[in-house]
Amino acid sequence: MKLKTKWTDTWRANSGTSPTPLFDRGFTGHEHLDGFQLINMNGRIYDPVVSRMLAPDNFVQTPDFSQNFNRYSYALNNPLKYTDPDGEIIIPVLIGAGIGVLTNGISNSINNRPFFENAGEDALIGGMSGAFSFGIGQVATGMSGIGKVAFQTLAHGHLGGTMTSMNGGTYGQGFLSGAAGSIIGGGASSLLQKSGLAMRAAGTVTAGALAGGVGAEIAGGNFWDGARNGAISAGLNHAVHSGMFGEGLMMSAITGRTRHLFGPDAIVTTASLNGSAGVNVGAETGGLEVLRGSETGWYPINDVSSGVGLLDISLSLEVTKLYYSGSVRNIYANTFYGNRWEGNFSFVAGGSVGLNVIYSRLPSKEFVVGYGISYGIGAGPMFSGNINWGASGGNAKQLRDLINSGLGGY
Repeated sequence: MKLKTKWTDTWRANSGTSPTPLFDRGFTGHEHLDGFQLINMNGRIYDPVVSRMLAPDNFVQTPDFSQNFNRYSYALNNPLKYTDPDGEIIIPVLIGAGIGVLTNGISNSINNRPFFENAGEDALIGGMSGAFSFGIGQVATGMSGIGKVAFQTLAHGHLGGTMTSMNGGTYGQGFLSGAAGSIIGGGASSLLQKSGLAMRAAGTVTAGALAGGVGAEIAGGNFWDGARNGAISAGLNHAVHSGMFGEGLMMSAITGRTRHLFGPDAIVTTASLNGSAGVNVGAETGGLEVLRGSETGWYPINDVSSGVGLLDISLSLEVTKLYYSGSVRNIYANTFYGNRWEGNFSFVAGGSVGLNVIYSRLPSKEFVVGYGISYGIGAGPMFSGNINWGASGGNAKQLRDLINSGLGGY
């Protein structure tokens, strides 16, 4: 049966073929995929014929408002009042903060200073740079040609100059490093278009970091300060907005499953209690939502873990997306129970914001990977982290059996 609506009638030309639009972006500023009659809203794909997303929203932002529980609607079902450019701003902030801490730590090590000396200040600058750099990329997505290159170069140069001035350098040193990272990173991305996804992403960020560092040195500044500006310009502008670091593409490249272009196989929402002082222990309880397979729905999940970590104690809400490398026919609730490794990185300042990564090897030689974000309260140094081994199960007996099996479950 062919669906005919006023919308599809206006979409097609009278000849029966799609007209060539003057612009590739329409209402709400998102990209229109004319050939598929869909709209790319970055985080998810939207079908304007039925006014619904093709995948559910992972978060309920306003639980006191009933429209937010329709997880397939756009912007609280009111696009005349609200827009949602991407919904993922915390990721660029955390990535930028991580780049800032890493480049500062390398510089400290070279100069015989403690690795984490001034880490908080550099993380703050890196996080701010990450957010603004991602925003520059969002604006540039509607541009093309030399105008786009010029805008990105000048914007990243100004951002680099401002951030370097905040960190004790000069505006000129930061401008040159940010601009160089943007130009060289974009060039590397174009040159590596035929390379694999991982190679292209690594090449883009590395080229941007080196160009930024060299640019800062030429201007009389610090190489690692420039490398930070260049890496953030390349990674959170060119790489992210060209799709190299897009969530769907990234997870599909890891699992080899094209279904992950459209979202995860399951989502875990838990309350988590973690404590670290060299040794890390943690416990979580909550719900597992299976989104694909024959057992879609909600299931209980509990998790216990131990490992190593920096000084920290936190109580938080964690939301983790899980991706299974096997066939959708083999997805069951038990697919997401079992032994797993987890790494956590968090920013603690009264409140706690963190990023977690999970890997679980299954007996079938398939695997489950995932990442998530946590929000809560905590105490400890401004930056903390841990690596732990643990087990997830639906009940106490399942947990006990998994713990007794130890690493043999891998």
